[in-house]
Amino acid sequence: MSRILGLGGVTADQIGIVEHLPGSDEVIHLEDYRVEQGGMVATALVAASRLGAATEFLGAVGDDSNGRLILERFRTEAVATGAVQIAAGRNSAFSFILVEKHSGKRAIIHEPGVQINRTLGNVDSASILSGVGWLHLDGFWMDTAVELAEQAKKAEIPITLDIGQNQGDPKIETLLGLADYVIPSLAFSRRFTKCDRVEQACAALMAYGARAVIQTLGERGAFVLPRDGRSFTVPAFPVAVVDTTGAGDGFHGGFLYALSRGYGLKEAVVLASAVAALSCTQLGGQSGLPTGARLSRFLREREIRLSRPFRARKQR
Repeated sequence: MSRILGLGGVTADQIGIVEHLPGSDEVIHLEDYRVEQGGMVATALVAASRLGAATEFLGAVGDDSNGRLILERFRTEAVATGAVQIAAGRNSAFSFILVEKHSGKRAIIHEPGVQINRTLGNVDSASILSGVGWLHLDGFWMDTAVELAEQAKKAEIPITLDIGQNQGDPKIETLLGLADYVIPSLAFSRRFTKCDRVEQACAALMAYGARAVIQTLGERGAFVLPRDGRSFTVPAFPVAVVDTTGAGDGFHGGFLYALSRGYGLKEAVVLASAVAALSCTQLGGQSGLPTGARLSRFLREREIRLSRPFRARKQR
């Protein structure tokens, strides 16, 4: 069975619920608190794995307590980590995240740790891509990401690209030219393309050669521009929001899972939107990610009929 390989970022997240996001010099109390694994590619892989996909993470952590927590969470979620590098004497990436109780809005303080590097050492692209059906990237480890994407392109392995709002590396244009499915943050799209209208921004990104650009819009759903120009929108599923941390990453994982199971583009976005919605119903970026059974029930309750039955594989 081909697997989904993700090269990118992973963090240890300290998450707290507060009545409101504090202002300067203001002291407030936490109403809830937990420590979780996070990160763009990491959370996407956990989402896909929880639905039943075979997944593997490629990246690096430090030899610290956060690194051990990260690797243990991957093991718990059946995400393979055999190629993860452990950097001696370095810190793993971590974040402090405050979540506003009633809105789910966040404030994030991030330490990149070992992930500040551009290159992973000693990556055998041919070996790591053996048996891979999909490659997912988020722009971390940029030099290695470009090399791996170039090899994946030659091997006709589809590439999905998650672009965060703070992405400013010049090589992002190279990845845009290699990616089959581009899923950017709205802030990046507008800044990078200098287009305020979503349709125009997506068209500018499509010019790099992707099969489709999927622009996530939070509570407004997603706008999708395929190569044939027949754009469409998928509305967000209304849910009681507790925390929006990782919702976009869960979207990417659901999207990857759906494509890997043979669903078409529109249905893949519907499934991804359902995963993102469910992820918002619990505190933390990964706690709310659904199993296949929960996702199936969620879709059935909303009378979402797919072109082929959604049958979740048994959890490993």
